Parts: sequence; structure tokens; C-alpha cells
Amino acid sequence: MFFIFGGSFKRGNRDAPVYNDYFYTLASSGITVISIDYRLGLAGKKIRLFNTKPADEAINMAVEDLFSATNYVIEHAGVLGVDPGCIMISGSSAGAVTSLQADYYISNKMPLSRMLPEGFTYKGVLAFAGAIFSHKGTPDYQDIPAPTLFMHGNKDRIVFYNRLRFFRKGLFGSKSIAGRFKKRDYSYFFLTFEGADHRIAVTPMSRQLDTILWFIDTYIYNARQMQIDSFFRELE
Repeated sequence: MFFIFGGSFKRGNRDAPVYNDYFYTLASSGITVISIDYRLGLAGKKIRLFNTKPADEAINMAVEDLFSATNYVIEHAGVLGVDPGCIMISGSSAGAVTSLQADYYISNKMPLSRMLPEGFTYKGVLAFAGAIFSHKGTPDYQDIPAPTLFMHGNKDRIVFYNRLRFFRKGLFGSKSIAGRFKKRDYSYFFLTFEGADHRIAVTPMSRQLDTILWFIDTYIYNARQMQIDSFFRELE
């Protein structure tokens, strides 16, 4: 399991203590966890409304670094004790954007995906408050995307739950992407945290660990093809 940390592509740390429960739970379940660094493309930059180029470039830099790390793990799979045919990706906030964008690029054979071995696909995607940056409206897929776990708060105003769109260009959140999955009959589990804001990018990795392990076991290890939309309201 690759993990990509959050921080608006400006900050963050691959081994921040807030991720420990997630890492240790996966490791204790027999899953090798690889938490990666990546270039922070928006560090020190001011974002201006309607100028999406810096964000677009920052996302691509992060995806490129994820693909580079993936190649390294594939090439050293024996030493690392990793099954190269069962590599999953997950991320929080900016890391969730990177994870979803990476699978979107692979499924649509985008130029960056050529970094990876021919025919390579991730076995699953786990996105905690993520989105896809698209120049072509609501993201669509040429090939079937990996089974995906979406977790998102429906009051998120940082990584939008549904979408933030300027004509055909925009940031399309979990609701928008899951809607496309549903229409195309792709496999997914979408858990909406009702009334929750962007803090939900972190809380599932300590409070929804059983759900995460269930998704991995059901959708990835046992390859069940399902579409589930669920809603949850956390008690304060």
C-alpha cells in the first residue's frame, strides 16, 4: 500500500503521527506500507482565482513522483517482499487527489502513465477526501478504473465533495467521480460523512479502520464487483 500524505501540495510529512494508526493497522494485517515523499508544487506560491495552471502542475508533479516510486518498488519487489501484481494506493486530501489522478491517468493512457510498465494497473485506490482535476468535464475512463474507496465529508469546502468547475475545467470531488463510476458500472464503495468538513481527510484513518480493511478484503483480495453508497454521521 502506497500512502501519499496531505497538505494542499504545500506542506506535510510522510510519517506524521496522525497516520500511525492507519500504517500500523495495515502492517499488522500483513500489508506492506510505503509512505512516500513527493515534490510540493504549490509551496511558496499564491493561488489566484481562475488560474489553475499552478495546481495542475503540482498535481502532475505528485503523480510523477508516485509513478517513480512505483517503478522502484516493482524493480525491487523481491527485496522488499512486495507482490508487484497487488499494489494499492491511498492518500489523504492532496494525497487522495494524487491517488485518484494517478488511476485516472492510467485508465486513460495519459502521457505520464507511460512511466509505468506496459499493462500495469493499481489493484485498488483508497481516497480520503480526494478529487480529480480534469480539463474535459466530469472525469470519464477509457479502461476500467481500479476498485475505489471514496470517503468524503459533504460539507468539505477545501477539496469539494461534489465539484468546483470553470466551464469544462475543474476539480471533481468524490460525489462527482462516484456518480460516473455508478453510471459506468465500475466497482466502488462511497462513504459520505454527513455534516463533516475537510477534517474527514484524516479521521477515517483512525476511526474507520474496520471499514478500510473490509474494503481491501472484499473488493481487492476477493475481487467482489459491487457498488455501494453509504452515509455516516459521527457523534461529537
